[in-house]
Amino acid sequence: MYFSRTGSIFDLTIWLTLAGMCWFGGLLLVTCAFRLRKRERLIAGLAVGFLLFIILSNLWANIVPYSYAVWGSSVSVIALGVIAWGKEKERKFIDL
Repeated sequence: MYFSRTGSIFDLTIWLTLAGMCWFGGLLLVTCAFRLRKRERLIAGLAVGFLLFIILSNLWANIVPYSYAVWGSSVSVIALGVIAWGKEKERKFIDL
């Protein structure tokens, strides 16, 4: 397999989980921060999610071991997305 040195389906599943977490977090951030069409949100969410993942994993890697930095950055991206989504829903509720 190209994405895994071991060729294990478990490693590919972990990689897809991390990618999905970053994509979903980026999608939530883009949905709350920008006014985009629905078809543009998926690609913009992917780009923002992976950009934040790269930045945060580089920052985390100076403090903790690499595997923790990767998981911590993907959890941070999805947490930022959920926080932004929650603030957006709270703001819409207050505006009513």
